[in-house]
Amino acid sequence: MPPRARSGTAGVEEFAELVAARIVAMGHGGDFRLTPSHLSTKQLADRLGIPEETLRDWRKKNRGPAYIRSESDGDKATILYPLAEVEAWEKRRLITPAST
Repeated sequence: MPPRARSGTAGVEEFAELVAARIVAMGHGGDFRLTPSHLSTKQLADRLGIPEETLRDWRKKNRGPAYIRSESDGDKATILYPLAEVEAWEKRRLITPAST
């Protein structure tokens, strides 16, 4: 029986690494990468080239891409940005220069 991933973002990342390692071991090359379906605040900040604090500010002001906020028993809730929502948000902000 395959090992079970822990719940939460860390579990998903561990599972993705395990799957990628197995695919590489089967001879499919070393450059195989899984595309995540969700991005963390840090991953999205890196993608956009902005500080994580900007994303936190946008969430407070109801700006930026749609996100999922997990219920939290402690001080911090987990925030995840669905990749499809991020891409749709980026597309809405795409500026195409007019041809002259």
